[in-house]
Amino acid sequence: MREEEKHKIEVHVATICVRNYKVLVAKRSPSRELYPDLWECGGGQVKGGEDFEEAAKRQLKEEFGVVAEPTRVVDTYSIKTEDGGKIPGVVYACEFIGFVKDGPDLSEEHTDYRWQPVDGIGEINLIPGVKENIEKAYSSIKG
Repeated sequence: MREEEKHKIEVHVATICVRNYKVLVAKRSPSRELYPDLWECGGGQVKGGEDFEEAAKRQLKEEFGVVAEPTRVVDTYSIKTEDGGKIPGVVYACEFIGFVKDGPDLSEEHTDYRWQPVDGIGEINLIPGVKENIEKAYSSIKG
């Protein structure tokens, strides 16, 4: 029972932010431990006291300066850890609302960003599994 034993775990959220026929992608910094120089759509750890949607909104603001609304879960994933464990995650399709400032505001975790046409996502070097999640998110939002 929960009352008898509480476990602290790490949980993640990933975001796929769609605007018209494009998706927001950012290039990870070369200094990143995991997937340096690959393109992603954003996300990270869920903080204590947050739910998944709150974490998705916060991550988009912190990483890209973007305001977006998570609309639906499109997938789940797990990240393997060095000790053989797994970090669970949830992938959200998000609808772009606007920028916090006049335009994007990238964190130090990224070196570049773009609004990539969904039909051209195969042209950039994405983290494994992200292409499929973009396709699922786009399908869920458009129709």
